[in-house]
Amino acid sequence: MDSMSPLRVTISAHDPSARRRTPVQARSRATVDRICVAAAEILDESGWESFNTNAVASRAGVSITAIYSYFPDKYAIVNEIFQRMSERRMVVMAPYIKALETDDLEETMFTGLKQVAQLRIDEPAGLVMRAIYQAVPELHSADRDDDHRVSDQLAAVFQVRNPRLPEREAKILAFNVVIALTSAVDYSVHGGQRNDALLKAQIHMAVLYINETLTSF
Repeated sequence: MDSMSPLRVTISAHDPSARRRTPVQARSRATVDRICVAAAEILDESGWESFNTNAVASRAGVSITAIYSYFPDKYAIVNEIFQRMSERRMVVMAPYIKALETDDLEETMFTGLKQVAQLRIDEPAGLVMRAIYQAVPELHSADRDDDHRVSDQLAAVFQVRNPRLPEREAKILAFNVVIALTSAVDYSVHGGQRNDALLKAQIHMAVLYINETLTSF
């Protein structure tokens, strides 16, 4: 499925971040893991329109009752996959975000975001997940929460680089940069292959904006 294609969706009445039950025992955690792996494979192979809980149950080798014992609907399953992806991405990004306090902005961002882009390509459903979150209004808040989590860390970096930068300005700068570079990663992996030249050009423009803002205080 084309990661940039528009998606037609049906809005669910449930909170996508909600689980009916949090698995505690190893067997239960393994079941949830199988559900998530199966769901990601279906999304990767067939996209959103073919995604439903019956298909997930069949692929995961569990009953539909088992699906609903952990997730209220398919939106909650997708949200769980998204959150797991987000956690893996933050592990990759963490050392680069820290390095931005002192190292060259452009080179550090480029090196780190290349890894993020590759992770997007390598992960099952990595290329379609952003499109789904942009298309499903019910999932927008989770996507925005993820952006804010990264931008809060980046705002702290900018204040280290320039202690005179007001907190409000740091947060505005960081959020704008996160939105711009998230979009840059989206386009740089379009079609399933990394376009490092495009990514580098977008990072260059973002760094010009960052430096202009940092030096204005």
